[in-house]
Amino acid sequence: MKICVLFGSFNPLTKAHVTALKTAVDAIGADKGLFVATNGQYLKRKTVKIGDPFYLPEDERKVIIEQVCESEPNLEFWGFELGGINPSRFKTLCKIQKQYPDAEIYEIQGADKVHTLLTNSYDEEYVGNFRFVIFERNGIDLDEMFNESPLLSQQRASFVILPPIDEISSTEVRNRFYAGEDFSTLVPQVVVEALNKYKPTDFSISFEERMKVTMASGRFGRQTARKEIYKLNTKLFHDWQNGTSDIVFGNHKAFLDGAKLYRTPCDVSDIGKVYESTQTGCINADCMDIAEQLIAQGYNPAILNLASAKKPGGGYRDGSGAQEESLCYR
Repeated sequence: MKICVLFGSFNPLTKAHVTALKTAVDAIGADKGLFVATNGQYLKRKTVKIGDPFYLPEDERKVIIEQVCESEPNLEFWGFELGGINPSRFKTLCKIQKQYPDAEIYEIQGADKVHTLLTNSYDEEYVGNFRFVIFERNGIDLDEMFNESPLLSQQRASFVILPPIDEISSTEVRNRFYAGEDFSTLVPQVVVEALNKYKPTDFSISFEERMKVTMASGRFGRQTARKEIYKLNTKLFHDWQNGTSDIVFGNHKAFLDGAKLYRTPCDVSDIGKVYESTQTGCINADCMDIAEQLIAQGYNPAILNLASAKKPGGGYRDGSGAQEESLCYR
């Protein structure tokens, strides 16, 4: 018995994915082909890291693949790659092998992915225990790759090399989806129907999600946190400035029209009410958050930005430098 296994995010599934699995099954005379999808925990984290918020949850990808397989008698949906945020193809293949102890298991890869076999911590077991169907890619010399690797050279008989096929590009589907362009020629009809339920704005990455991924990466520190916060605040400010978001402080133009800019020292005693004394305090929070709270309490706050004249805004444009603010209110 021979089984072909195709790993992928299938976010979303494309016609090229189906073609790749069917072609491999036919080429080696396999009894069945299995789709193994990237697990949701890892895929969600990946979408945050690459900045592409498009994410179909596990149950939706499962339903799509199963519906496609209904018209493909030799194809099945096996499940999701094992390992959570640290997925392992090797461990997943081992589980499939345990299910089918007498089967020869063939993993399907593009020529550009063969080198990853040598960076796996289980490289010798990986290459030694399983077989591979490799689709050639232009510009990649597989013969040279096998000649340079003793491990690959030793297991050369375990590799079946097939001619190139169309690129498998879920990215192209997502790009067309975002642009409002037709993508129906790239995906099965069930995917068209699934994506028609969504709008591009339905997919987004929250600040909390970005920070969670940053912290989980093990590189989280004050510098990283500051840059992430500046990036978010800068985007919010630009959206407000450009009129694409009203935020909670109202229209940006109206805000500017009502603002006063003092470029020289001045006496404010004739501008507003004079107070006999002033209370001061230090609050470890964003000045705009505090201002919003004060407005809700009936105060009329003034925000004084004390960042340096050389870098107004405290370097918020490049995510570095200090940004100290003083909030005076009555």
